[in-house]
Amino acid sequence: SEFGLFWPFADEIDFMRVSSLGEPIGDIVRIIAPDLPSQDLEVVWTGSEFGVFSEATLFYVVGPTGEVRGTPVAVSSGPPPWVHGGMTWTGSEAGVVWSGMYFADDSCSDADGNWICPGALYFGRIGICGP
Repeated sequence: SEFGLFWPFADEIDFMRVSSLGEPIGDIVRIIAPDLPSQDLEVVWTGSEFGVFSEATLFYVVGPTGEVRGTPVAVSSGPPPWVHGGMTWTGSEAGVVWSGMYFADDSCSDADGNWICPGALYFGRIGICGP
């Protein structure tokens, strides 16, 4: 068995494979992908590659050695900022959920700038080939 680890490094993502004992397999791979925020990633293993869901509501496919495959897929055309996200793999598609807190007119701030509105909950389904 082995595992794939993803972690933020500056504005990029580092990836490394490790054995079941936590020993490195190969070198660290720096993933540089447009619009891939380095924070708040959700990752699933599909059995042959990783699905990576970012806070920008973009879905990336990453190969087992850290190469980005294809172009990112927008899971939503709604507001991209998220607060909490999650993802699970069903065996044929990913279910992604996130809580957005975006209002274009700032109507959810009180006079002191405090947030007073609840966030909206969003859900999307995506297969490795797209939504």
